[in-house]
Formats: sequence, structure tokens, C-alpha cells
Amino acid sequence: MDSDAGLQRVQLSALTPDLTNALIVGIIIAKQEPRVFGDGQSAVWNFTLRDSPLYYINTTCWGTKEVLSELNEAYSVGDVVNIISPQIEIRKTQDPGEQFRPMVTSPYTLILNDVTCMRILKHEGTWNPYLNLLHYTTKPIAGAITIADIHNFKRKMDGVDIFGIIRLVGKIRTVTTRIGVRQVREIVIMDHTSSALRVNCWDPNLISRTGTWKISKTVVFITDVRCEWSDFSSSMTATLTSRSILTEDPVSIETENLRNYVKRIGPLSFMDSTALSVQDVSSIQNVMNIHQVLDRVDSIKSLGNVSFEEKQFTALLYAVVTHLDLDGLNRLVATKCSRCDSLLENNSHLCSNNECNQTGQESTNVVAAFDLRLMLSDHTGSLTNCRLSGATAEKVLNCSVLTNTFYKQYY
Repeated sequence: MDSDAGLQRVQLSALTPDLTNALIVGIIIAKQEPRVFGDGQSAVWNFTLRDSPLYYINTTCWGTKEVLSELNEAYSVGDVVNIISPQIEIRKTQDPGEQFRPMVTSPYTLILNDVTCMRILKHEGTWNPYLNLLHYTTKPIAGAITIADIHNFKRKMDGVDIFGIIRLVGKIRTVTTRIGVRQVREIVIMDHTSSALRVNCWDPNLISRTGTWKISKTVVFITDVRCEWSDFSSSMTATLTSRSILTEDPVSIETENLRNYVKRIGPLSFMDSTALSVQDVSSIQNVMNIHQVLDRVDSIKSLGNVSFEEKQFTALLYAVVTHLDLDGLNRLVATKCSRCDSLLENNSHLCSNNECNQTGQESTNVVAAFDLRLMLSDHTGSLTNCRLSGATAEKVLNCSVLTNTFYKQYY
């Protein structure tokens, strides 16, 4: 019996539908943002609770938008909480709502109707036994799809599990989507089969968690993600869904094997093959001349069918500009979507980025940017058809697109 009169503390493994005064203690391993209904006042909030390696359950809270928003901000993944007197219902596996909630092992669902801040409280006892549960996966890691298979498939996949080690953590970006202004952070993971997979993180709580991750050390296992081709990054990307559960540094032999693999390939080779838009330029240490660059390109071509990420590499190149066509037939200026910065082909006003709320709609919110072709040369040879664009081009030319004569004449 708990110290609160009338409440009986119950483990998830011992739940039955006839319990009316149960006190359940567990750790939050996943949660969703509250969903507001048409009246603008009613809302629902879901999170997943775990109290042992074997048992975890979904909890659904119904209430006002204000109360559920307050609860969502007050509780994060990793918090140990008391759930007081929930309604215990048999989980209906065929219920349409199940496809939007994480997979769980409990045959029940916890329901809190007209929830108040007194129905969910932070646990005042020791948290240590529960914190260890954050490192237990909710599915077998052996069932994860390899990153190489994701890139080779090149088509949309829903509900796949991915496993990898953190390679890069991008900056937090603010973008305008169909549902309003949101923040997103892109991380990049790798495994034994491929050097990079971009993963988009939209959940504010998860974005905060990614700030503590360590490159080449933190390992993640993410269930039920959506993988699809992104025209914005010209590669396959993964996005967490409402069903996703992310486990950091899972307790498994696969985790140790992946860490050992990264140690074996070494820090230089680990960074040399990185060629991603989220990379910090100041971190590039590999110096190459043009002959070495061309040899590297030829060697990649000889590999045959490799992923887009495997074809990329970064290097510092010391060269001179030997050709810059400012008055020829090549395009000097390109247009980009003002919201997501995607290139608009053929000066179209239609954005093709699926994550942008302008997709498929006529828009006047476009921006112009330099898109110049140049040749770079050093004592070993020349690189043709190089690009100088965006803010870098404006800095080099010491003028902006809107004030220079090229824009007025050619665009």
C-alpha cells in the first residue's frame, strides 16, 4: 500500500481492468506533442511509460489545451512519474489510434480523463532503478535495417527500425511548415555498412536531448521511423514519427561492436569521408591538391553502385580561380524558396521540398542568389564546372544579387 490513503501501488505486469485506485510508477521513455481538436480547447496527450525491462505501456490523457500543454512542458523523457487512479482499458490492437502510438508489451492502455496536474506527479523516491531502463530497447536491434539497404532501396519506407552511431549533430533550424513555425535539428548516423544517414528531429524534447550526444560515441536505436528520398538533401533521409522510440546507448553487444568499429577506422578516415551540408567547415583537416581530388573521384567511380553519401568527401584545396564566367551564357542567378532555401528549378515559383508548406502551391516568396560557374587550378591541374553560390559568392564579389548589374541584365 502507498502512503496515500486508498491508493494501491501496482506494477505494470500486475494490471487488471478492475483496478480503480491504482498508483503506477514508471519512467517516461517516449512522448508526443499534445493534439488540439477543432474547438481549439479540447486536446489529447500521449506518452509511453516503463517500469521494468519487459513491460511498457501507452498512456492517453484527455483534457484542455492549457492543462495538457503545461504537462507536456513539465515532463520529459527520462522523468520518473506517479500516475494516480488511471482508467485501465484493454488495448484494442485494431483501433485506428494504435497506428499513431508506439508499440508496447502491455495488453492494456492507461486512460486519464479530464486530467489535472494532480493526476501526474514526479516520483519522490529514488529514480536510479528506473533510469537504467532508458538503455533497454523496445525491439530487438537485430531487426534494424542497415543504412546501406535504406540508400539502396531509394523509396519510401514506413515503420522501419534504424541503428547507428552519431556522426554529426547539426544546428537547430527554424522553418515554416504546414502546421506553423517549428524547429528542426538534423543528425547524421553511420553503421558498419554506410557512412551517413540523415535523421530529422522535430520534437522539442528530442532536439534538446541531441545537444548532449557525443560524436562517434553516442549510439542510438530508433524504432518505427519513416525513410524517404529528400530532394532537399538529394539523399534518403529518416524522420521520427509518433510511433518512434529512441534508445540512447542501448545495452547490447551490437552497441559495443559499433563503437569498436568506429575506433578501428580512426578519427582521420572518419572525418575524411564526411561531405554533408551540416558539417562545420572549420573541422575539415584533409588537405588535397587537384590531382588528388581527381584521383579520388576516379576511385569512387570505379566502385560502381554506391550511395549518394559514399560518393562525397571534403578537403581543403589551395588553388586560384582561372575562369569565372560573368558575361557568358551560363546562369548567374538562381531562385530559392524563402522558407526552406530549396532551389527552384527553371525559375519556377513552385517549391518541391515536401517539408515546406509551399509545396505544390504558387508562391511569390522566393529569393534570388548567385549561382556562378568557375574553374580552379593549381600546379597539378584544373577543376572545371565548380560552383560559387549564395552568401559565399556575395562575400567574394563584394556585392549582393539585388544590387549588382548582372541580376538586372540577366535575370
